[in-house]
Amino acid sequence: MLQFNVQRVYFDAIKAGTKTIEGRLAKQKYLDLRPGDSVVFFDNEHTESVTKTVTAIHLYPTFEAAFKEQDFRKAIPSAKTVKEAIAVYEQFYTPQMQQQERVVFIELR
Repeated sequence: MLQFNVQRVYFDAIKAGTKTIEGRLAKQKYLDLRPGDSVVFFDNEHTESVTKTVTAIHLYPTFEAAFKEQDFRKAIPSAKTVKEAIAVYEQFYTPQMQQQERVVFIELR
């Protein structure tokens, strides 16, 4: 079962069900996920975990492209605009990293 470490604010949103999309660079381990697979999310201190089920996988060239098709609030619930949601992801993944590896959106329930 694939495990994700996420910041507390995102862990809480995943646990509450308000964050239903996890965006990452398109590494093979994420591309290998299939609908019905279970994944485990840990807060960044590994004090809590929550298990979710993958419902869909979407591949995009960048986060900007992803948000043309996906609701940004499902990935970054606290964002007020698409631009703000992109800025959150770009703290972790530069535009160059996105272009080299592409972006995967993992839908969860």
